[in-house]
Amino acid sequence: MEYNKKTAYVWIKTNPGQTRKVWEETKKAAYVIGSWVVTGTYDVLVWVNANSEDEMYTHVMTMRGWNGVTNTRTHAAYSGSVTNWNEMMNPNGAWIRIQMTDYQNAQNQLREYNGVCNWASVPGDYDYFAYVAGKTYAETAQGIITMSEKYNWNTSTHVPAYSYLNPKYNNAF
Repeated sequence: MEYNKKTAYVWIKTNPGQTRKVWEETKKAAYVIGSWVVTGTYDVLVWVNANSEDEMYTHVMTMRGWNGVTNTRTHAAYSGSVTNWNEMMNPNGAWIRIQMTDYQNAQNQLREYNGVCNWASVPGDYDYFAYVAGKTYAETAQGIITMSEKYNWNTSTHVPAYSYLNPKYNNAF
């Protein structure tokens, strides 16, 4: 289902030993659509909902104030699609940040890959974020590699250790 709500993806860096505590805090916030403890440069990825840019700013500033948070990086979603809400909890999945060479056909490229559960256009350092999942992690990884090679994508992959989807948003997308 296509969406153009005011959402953003917030990457959070934590103090050592504080990642799980910060992730647990995300689960208490009504504005959090989902959150994941991930591998890579950042420790927690949070998908945030807001009614306005001002409200989004307030949400991000609240997260920055949580104990254990050392840095955040926010990417507002311009547009996106959730193709399989439940698969975003698949333990064989991964978040990928994508830089594309053919931006005009990006959405068609993402739709072509059956493993894409969620994607969002996030203009900035990367063009898109996507959650992809296969029956096994090897299948997920092979899909990412295949699409990267086929379309000359530059990707950064972040494997979740823990996942949370707020049931309040189950039918929102």
